[in-house]
Amino acid sequence: MSPATARPITMFTVAMALLAALGIGPVTAKMAFPNPLPTRLPIIQPPLVIWHGMGDTFDSSGIEAVVKQAEMTNPGTYVHVIRLDDEGQDGRDTDGTHGLFNSWAGGKKASRQFNKNVQVFPDRVVALDGGQDQKATLYGNVTDQIQIVCHQLQADPVLSRMSKINGLGFSQGGLFLRALIQECDWFAARIHSLVAMGSPNNGIADVQICRPYDLLCRGAIGLLKGNAWSNWTQAHIVPAQYYRPVQEPEADKGTDRPQEPVPSEDYLKHSALLAKVNNERVGCYGQARTRCGTDPVAASRLGRSLRNLGLFAFSGDTVLLPPVTAWFAATSQSAVGSPFFPDDTVPLHRRQFWTEDWIGLRAWAERVSDRAKVPIRGRWTDAVPELIGGPGEPILKDGESTKGLIPQLLPPLVFGVIDGQHMHISKEALQPILAKFFGPLSTVPLGRGYPPPVKQNLEL
Repeated sequence: MSPATARPITMFTVAMALLAALGIGPVTAKMAFPNPLPTRLPIIQPPLVIWHGMGDTFDSSGIEAVVKQAEMTNPGTYVHVIRLDDEGQDGRDTDGTHGLFNSWAGGKKASRQFNKNVQVFPDRVVALDGGQDQKATLYGNVTDQIQIVCHQLQADPVLSRMSKINGLGFSQGGLFLRALIQECDWFAARIHSLVAMGSPNNGIADVQICRPYDLLCRGAIGLLKGNAWSNWTQAHIVPAQYYRPVQEPEADKGTDRPQEPVPSEDYLKHSALLAKVNNERVGCYGQARTRCGTDPVAASRLGRSLRNLGLFAFSGDTVLLPPVTAWFAATSQSAVGSPFFPDDTVPLHRRQFWTEDWIGLRAWAERVSDRAKVPIRGRWTDAVPELIGGPGEPILKDGESTKGLIPQLLPPLVFGVIDGQHMHISKEALQPILAKFFGPLSTVPLGRGYPPPVKQNLEL
């Protein structure tokens, strides 16, 4: 080999020659992985956020029982019970004004000790005892409370790392969780299934919630009934902020269908919460009855992550008046003793709230229904077929096993009825709801939106 064609000896050449002599070659090294990378995501059990009702506490025996039932029904569920503080402390021991789950919780003070770490937010501290938390269900500004809860959930070390979260609201807590979706962008991006039980989604026209000896509750309701529309009442009395008295509608001789009752002018002008989150104020009512239009912010947040919305009413409810407000339905009959589903009831799908899509609920339901190839609406039992506009298969028949059911099989919007009084729920009634709405999310193939599988052997 002539000097002109000889290759220079370099350190790389020497290193490769040594590797070949030692039998380590070939010169192409490979990186091997011990196990193939998965092509499907693992099963995920979303955590559960609970917002309790008026007069209840985060550490009551009823909420204690719900937490245990959620953990037993869907093992691995992390449960966060929302708690709030108030100016001063009440210090009373209670199992909840609504008697939540007393039929099977034993009526004893909860022995379970919830996480009581102090979490400080601007000008507020999360409640350390049930007395403060209970008082905050009666006295406070709900708009401010929703913002506090938005920060509270983000500060939770588990929730802050989760991409999907479920929500369970009892009584007014269901309305507040729905408002949280519309007002808190962080929560809207993570909520998967929301169940609201006996919640005033269309407000309350009368108040029958206080026990005779409950002076804290009776004081709040007294202020509501005395001057519901004052700025002070709307800023400080919680139930006043979803109080919605209605006027008798004018008869329409052109149809046999009942006409939707119109809320009072005072409500439209002064309501601090409900008129806002239901987008009723601007151009929705009045002599011209112009179209309200969709609230773009509420619509975008409802549509970001929510997959299922379960609305449950109580057949014997004498606390939430009218009971069909839990289904966004409207009626002028709200007195105790009125039928559960009065003749003049206007169901959700016939209300302007739905047809004109004031908060984007209809567009959300249609979009989810189309993607999942399921009906828009479903019903939990055969008790209220008229409410959803016709017959159809129940979501869960009596005695049906919940084994193997996953949330993706549900229609996006489910109406349910539970036999009994307000917030009196048996284990048998609660368990299938927990299983159906809050079960583990099934695995999905890796595809668009996820990085492609990495090759097991990479050439260097």
